[in-house]
Amino acid sequence: MKILQSVPLEIRATVSLYQFWFLLRVFVQRYILRQSIARQQFHIADVINPRLLHWQLLMHGFQPNYFALADQGELYNLRRLVPCAGKLYQEHVRIFPDELRGHLEIAYDYGLGDAIEHVRGTTIVELSPSTVQELLDRIAEPLGPTLALET
Repeated sequence: MKILQSVPLEIRATVSLYQFWFLLRVFVQRYILRQSIARQQFHIADVINPRLLHWQLLMHGFQPNYFALADQGELYNLRRLVPCAGKLYQEHVRIFPDELRGHLEIAYDYGLGDAIEHVRGTTIVELSPSTVQELLDRIAEPLGPTLALET
């Protein structure tokens, strides 16, 4: 299946870059940081069409998360930045061939203190019920006209 040309070129280019970057992240994680690759906690839902879900999340404010560690079997790794308690947090979701997982954590973008907290994983919590519902709605969302698939 091919994605129709109605998907903006910027998104298609971003996805291609992400696929290359994923391989580099796996290499750094395994051979430089010497960290195992597992799956994060916080299962949200089973997924039937991970590629469609990826496009839908991109269209609803999520962006590729280039600097996250890789999870075992991960296809896509996305985040959406949100202000929370006077700091910048990220709703971090991972799409696997069979499921969606996600959590909320402090973003690493602003300041060394935030980056250290992020790396330590001390701020990881479940996503809010409203965000989980939004994700469930994206999974259940029928194929829209701008995201139609060619066969």
